[in-house]
Amino acid sequence: TSWGLAAGSDDIEWYGIIVAGSPSAQTVTMNPAHDDHLQIWLNGEQVYDNSAWTGGVRTVTTPTDIDLNKGDNVMLFKCGESGGSAYVNVNFDVGNLEIAPTVDGDFFNVITDVEAKGKIAVTWAGVKAAN
Repeated sequence: TSWGLAAGSDDIEWYGIIVAGSPSAQTVTMNPAHDDHLQIWLNGEQVYDNSAWTGGVRTVTTPTDIDLNKGDNVMLFKCGESGGSAYVNVNFDVGNLEIAPTVDGDFFNVITDVEAKGKIAVTWAGVKAAN
């Protein structure tokens, strides 16, 4: 859940990222509620695009099935607000996901560690060091 700026913050767009860790590849139903418009990308592919406010913090107008990979799944949210308060909520129909950030704000200690070897930053550093 995310709440936007104070009422009166008109004509804004904001972005958010969560990581949904799944114990297996699975199809789940995502239930978003938002004010105003919302777009969601899952692992780089757009999976949700609704140009209208859903009408309430817990009002879902477009439940959407999404395919999660085993392990970490990166979700990017783009929410726009034309006036008044702003929010986005997303619930999933399963309880076996690890979501980061947590309600306590933990992020990096929740997601899966990534090995640096062979990654672009390490490769580029090696190229620069050789020159």
